[in-house]
Amino acid sequence: LELAFAATNTTGFIHAPANLAAVASRYQLLLDGGRTPLGHRWVFGYATGLGETLVATSQPFGWRDAVQLREATDPQTNTFVAIAERSLVIAVEHVLAAVQIGASA
Repeated sequence: LELAFAATNTTGFIHAPANLAAVASRYQLLLDGGRTPLGHRWVFGYATGLGETLVATSQPFGWRDAVQLREATDPQTNTFVAIAERSLVIAVEHVLAAVQIGASA
């Protein structure tokens, strides 16, 4: 994956399942600050979806809208309910590469 970053002159992010953080640390691929030996940032935390796949992407970016507040009152039950919500979208410009690793990693 770091070769793919080098080929495109990109400082990127490697997305990985949470259970691979210990493996990356064991093989000295997870340095202080959550970076790889060449300075790319690890993103751990995917509980499902990636399986044993590592994905290299450009920097994530995001959009969010304003907080929407909704209120409701029920005088018969003396109940007041308020809900605050905000939509958030995270995206990447480019997926550079992906690799499947073995279970014995």
